[in-house]
Parts: sequence; structure tokens; C-alpha cells
Amino acid sequence: MPVLYHGTSFGYATAMAGTPAVGTIDITRGEGEFGQGFYTQKSSSNAARRGQGIYGQNYGILVLTIDDQAYHGLRFKRLTLRMVQRLDARLKNNHTKNIYTTAHDVMSARWLGSRKSSSRSFKR
Repeated sequence: MPVLYHGTSFGYATAMAGTPAVGTIDITRGEGEFGQGFYTQKSSSNAARRGQGIYGQNYGILVLTIDDQAYHGLRFKRLTLRMVQRLDARLKNNHTKNIYTTAHDVMSARWLGSRKSSSRSFKR
């Protein structure tokens, strides 16, 4: 059962978490570099560091626990660093960074500025 973390503000983490009984996440709250969605990682300490670095004491961590069957049913797109660089340049040139969408549920890559860990972007 994968457990992933997203460092953000406490308010965003709470809003994205939605209703716990339903077990859904509101991905429309995210507006990252690659459009609607949000980024996760396997390290809770890195997520906390990111949240604190941006939001100070008002940071929060969204914890995603996904059962294996649901996780393996997601449509993944794996990107190389070069693919990320090209996509980033294209979105900047087209002024579509915050509105880009894809048919994939998850984009997995080593994001710009990251030297070793991969992140997963949950998309709409």
C-alpha cells in the first residue's frame, strides 16, 4: 500500500483532503507547474521541509495512502528529466503552465531542480 506525502499549507492540505469517509482527494485545488494536480513524494521529511519553506509555521502535510488495487489501476506516464524540461519549456512558451491537463492520472518523474528523488504528480 503506497504512502505518499505532499507538503503545502495547512489550509490547502485540509481542503484537498476532502471528506475522510469518502476517501477522495480534490485535485482541482492544485495548480502546479504542470497544471491541475499536485506533487507527492515518498519522504515525509522532504514534504515537511517544502511546506515549511513556503508557508512557515502554517505548513501542513497531506498524507495519501492508496490501496494496491487502486494504485495499480491508475494511468501512469513516466517522464525522463529531458521530457520534463521540454514539457516545462512548452508550457511556459504557450502560457499554459497552470491549466495543462493530460489523460494520465499520474505523471512520474524527476522534477526540475531535483537531483535524486522522483515525484508523482496526480493529475486530472
